[in-house]
Amino acid sequence: MATTIVKVYSNSYRQWVRRVRVRLSIDGVFAGGMTQEVYTDDSGTAIIKHSSTGMATVFLNGKDEGRMRVPDSKVFYIS
Repeated sequence: MATTIVKVYSNSYRQWVRRVRVRLSIDGVFAGGMTQEVYTDDSGTAIIKHSSTGMATVFLNGKDEGRMRVPDSKVFYIS
């Protein structure tokens, strides 16, 4: 099983954000799909386990915040 790490940082508060709902929409006709929702911890980190690989759209609290290759790790900056 693959693991993707998403970290969320608030530009407004200048700190890592906890309790952000993170979900990935992984591209692919047969192997793609949506992951389960995972919440960031106190250090702004969400660890998402999934079986698909490739490109994914990252949703933070239901809003499309960008794309990334999965599995991998990436920091997303929010207002």
